[in-house]
Amino acid sequence: MFALPLAAAIACGADAARPTAQPIADAGTPADAAADAALDAAEPDASEPDAAGPEAAAPRVDVPALACNDAIADVYVTPHLPPFDASHRGDVVRCALDAYLTSSAIDARIAAAAVVGATPAVTGAVTYRIAYRTTRPGGDGASTALVFLPHAPIARPAPVVVIGHPTTGLADPCAPSRTNEGLDNLALPWIAAGYAVIVPDYAGLGNGGVQRYLDARDAAYTMLDAVRAMRKLMDPGALAPRYLGVGFSQGGGAVLSMQAFDRTYGEGGLAAAVAISPEWQTRINSFGFVDMMRAPTSLTITTGISKCVVAVMRSEAFFDATRGAAHAGDMFPASKRDAIVQNAKSICFKELGAYVQAVAPHLGDLFDDAFRAGFLACVDGGACAGAPKDLYDYLAANVVSADPRGAPILYVQGLLDSIMRPDEEAACNVAKLAADGVAPELCVDGASDHGDAPKRNVVFALRWAAAVLSGASPPACDAVGVLPPCSP
Repeated sequence: MFALPLAAAIACGADAARPTAQPIADAGTPADAAADAALDAAEPDASEPDAAGPEAAAPRVDVPALACNDAIADVYVTPHLPPFDASHRGDVVRCALDAYLTSSAIDARIAAAAVVGATPAVTGAVTYRIAYRTTRPGGDGASTALVFLPHAPIARPAPVVVIGHPTTGLADPCAPSRTNEGLDNLALPWIAAGYAVIVPDYAGLGNGGVQRYLDARDAAYTMLDAVRAMRKLMDPGALAPRYLGVGFSQGGGAVLSMQAFDRTYGEGGLAAAVAISPEWQTRINSFGFVDMMRAPTSLTITTGISKCVVAVMRSEAFFDATRGAAHAGDMFPASKRDAIVQNAKSICFKELGAYVQAVAPHLGDLFDDAFRAGFLACVDGGACAGAPKDLYDYLAANVVSADPRGAPILYVQGLLDSIMRPDEEAACNVAKLAADGVAPELCVDGASDHGDAPKRNVVFALRWAAAVLSGASPPACDAVGVLPPCSP
């Protein structure tokens, strides 16, 4: 229902004289048999709309301007790159054709993901895998991503949606562009509506290096440079100047950080930020980190299924990135250090959760005693030094402020969420946003847990974001619920 006003709002300024991109047959061929099979099984439907018709002179949105001749496996091997400066943000250094998705295939996947209120797809899409350059703490790096280009965009030029994915793990095989995990209930509805979509893996995940797990700046730069990568991938004029950020869990936190840095690091064109059950560090004790250190005799299982794994991944990633691989386990007991680090680097989030519960039945089994004492001294205002101080100082600096002049925020939270609990995380995050001068549109779903939140609320997010893009008044959330007070 928003397609016509949205198109009218963002199509102004399209350059009808721009040349169209090269034919899709010249875009390159995947090197592996699995991708070949996917392409053969999902050839573009001849009934799908394409560049023909009244808008045929506008740049196509389903064909990159760059040659995409890389093998899929090579996307995950970063080539030697020239020196980095701001002009290289978003440079596409690898590009491979991945698969064709017909509208019926998209509908089938959305149905299988049980997305509530989904409507039939208006378009099919073609997918690519890319690697692009981005700023990283202390230097630069590359992020890999999955790109969805619609045959019939919702408007010309087409708005871009950057999707922040939930936690998958630190190991390269856990990258969503490789696994497609968690995308059908979060990314595909936007594809079905005709948006151009990019799903970054976060720099250091999928292509070597270290994913700075939950690092606000690193995640924001990855997301914002994904927009630049889309522009450099496509013909000038193919994409609209305004874009959306949409994320769930870890990705929701990445989107809130994206909002914080859009006007200083990004292009300043973020139209709206949608954060679903976000994992966003707003204090040292976010995700119960300090509470766990203060209760060494408590059973690890009493903290739930995620807090201990978050602590392991974040500290391992921080020390690996800042002190080197030999110090990646500085937070862990010496007797368990090597094994915890090896598992954190080699298995994905769910499996790591089971491993941590087994290897650390009590919370004290997760922390080196001297490290724990040193970190708590930092928290309590005492003398602290070394690795505990490094982590404490980093966590303090990792609390960033939302931009009161930036994009409006839709904050979606389920009251049954035991992963990002409403009282411990959501209420405290909303209080932090208020302190920053930002009043988000709050959508509290009384019947949603953590995993249900995307599929139950993404259709409303689509309606809300489309209204913001078109300049209309956004709809009010019809979910019913009230956040409890913040319990930091």
